[in-house]
Amino acid sequence: MRFKEWDKTKDEFDDCKLASNNNEDAFNFLIQQGYCIRVIDDFYDEDKPVTKEEIFDVFELLFSVIPSNPFYQKYIKEIGSLSTLSWEAWKDSNRLCKGSSTDKIYAHVYRDQIELIIPLVALLTQGYEKMVEVRKEQEHLFSDKWIKSLFPEEFKKIYVNDNINTEDLKNDDNL
Repeated sequence: MRFKEWDKTKDEFDDCKLASNNNEDAFNFLIQQGYCIRVIDDFYDEDKPVTKEEIFDVFELLFSVIPSNPFYQKYIKEIGSLSTLSWEAWKDSNRLCKGSSTDKIYAHVYRDQIELIIPLVALLTQGYEKMVEVRKEQEHLFSDKWIKSLFPEEFKKIYVNDNINTEDLKNDDNL
């Protein structure tokens, strides 16, 4: 989907709206970066088709639109530092997801480090208390179903009615 086709009123942007507090530049930065991350991840993982137009949108956002955003320009040092750390964590995640069971767990944690950009925006636009609130709001993104993406076969064996059978976890050498 092209960036201009994104429905910016969808519920998935609620955290971005809360974090940006009606600061249009901050909100735009979050959704623009989010789009780039999704397209790059889909391209790398090859789990969803990515069009040339979407790649073009990513380059345009990363090299022209985001750098000219006043919010980004004001907070480039803070944003840049977190973005660099998040990029490295994402690369590590892609490497670790092919490793041991423990590596795969770390991979799952590392891949979501970029989500910290949302509470960072809340901190920069509204202060510490709002950052804490936004971070807590993000907890709805977490689920114990993460194991499905890391261990699909084990997931089938372990989960029963959305509950983990801990005996299976103890006895499974793959986990």
